[in-house]
Amino acid sequence: MAAAEPLLLVWVAVNRISSDGDVLCPEERVSLHQALRSITIDAAFILGVESESGSIVSGKTADFTVLEQDPYEVAPEKIKDIPIWGTVFEGQPFPLKSI
Repeated sequence: MAAAEPLLLVWVAVNRISSDGDVLCPEERVSLHQALRSITIDAAFILGVESESGSIVSGKTADFTVLEQDPYEVAPEKIKDIPIWGTVFEGQPFPLKSI
């Protein structure tokens, strides 16, 4: 079981930083691109739904999260802190409500 926090999972895969701040098995770090694939198209493949979701392609379900920052433009240590603007579900945008 893993936390249902995709950006946290990406952050762990890219940084391999423990709760104590130590880098664990740095040789097992993956690139940001590999980590993002693991929560999108690769996850869809494992679930057997890659023809329906997992990437933004014409004909697939348009369900995805919209981030307020580009993960490729932030420091790797900040990936888990990227704010989420909202989601797009079945092609319709749903911004998060301000609390």
